[in-house]
Amino acid sequence: MTDANELKEMLSGFWGSETLYSHALVRSFTYTEGVQAFARHAGGGAYWLLDLLALEPEIKAGVKAHGFAVVQLAVDDGTAALTVAQDMDEDTAIGLMFARAIKGTDCPKGVWKFYLALNEVGDRVVITAMLPTEY
Repeated sequence: MTDANELKEMLSGFWGSETLYSHALVRSFTYTEGVQAFARHAGGGAYWLLDLLALEPEIKAGVKAHGFAVVQLAVDDGTAALTVAQDMDEDTAIGLMFARAIKGTDCPKGVWKFYLALNEVGDRVVITAMLPTEY
């Protein structure tokens, strides 16, 4: 398990990405090395976040319609607020696509941001999750 400061330090080392991982259930959802590191090291593991992003129809439809989305996971004392929007101004969602309260997470306290972008990989159109530094 990695605490918030260690996780932030680890994630700051990801710039760009050479490898894309495919979600096990949704082949049209991929994620970068930085997102993989977050999922592996956030608390006891935060692969549940990748499942939510890959499986929620509102998120998929929103990214396909706009080509891009900002994801914010705000964690405080075992609970979290997940917001997916067209953009974020400070902590205000612009063009809200999806929001959910999450109870019972061991994800480290803090605000964690990710981007979702519509991309072509070979002959497939996929949604790729990435850290802001990997965009």
